[in-house]
Formats: sequence, C-alpha cells, structure tokens
Amino acid sequence: MNNFLHTVALILLLVGITLTYFDNYYATLIFYLIGLIYILIGWDQVGGIVPNSKIFMFIGLLITTITFAGEFIVGLITQDTLMIYQETIEAYKNKS
Repeated sequence: MNNFLHTVALILLLVGITLTYFDNYYATLIFYLIGLIYILIGWDQVGGIVPNSKIFMFIGLLITTITFAGEFIVGLITQDTLMIYQETIEAYKNKS
C-alpha cells in the first residue's frame, strides 16, 4: 500500500505542476490532496518499523496548511478586488 500511495502522490505532483501553468484553482486542490496522502502515509507507518514516519506526517501537515492558508488568502484578495471593481463601476455610473 505504501508504494501505491507514493506512486499516487508522484502522479498527483506531476499533474499539479502541469495544472499550475493552466488552472491554478485545481492545482492547489491537487497539492492539498498530496498533503493528505502524505498524512495518510505517515499515519499508516507510525506504529511500524520505519523511522521516518513522522517526517511524512509533518510534510503532509505542512503542505495542507500552506495550501489551505494560501487559498484562504487568495479568496480574501479576490473578494476585496471584486468590491473595489463594484465601487468603481458605481462611481462611474453616478458620474455619468
């Protein structure tokens, strides 16, 4: 199962890098899924013999935290930008 999850994470990484150039919204979702997969890998190996199981979990937590916070900040910026556009359009209509 470990090799399968690592393979899926690698495929998702390649898809995420490709989507970064074409559609940023789906790319961040893919990176979030990669973080969740690494959390799953770390959780699966916690009781096992593998000494670096906590590293996978922390990497997954770091990836999910960064992508979640990044999407939250991008959403706030987009919301503020739309508000500025609406105010500008209303001011332009009132001016005419």
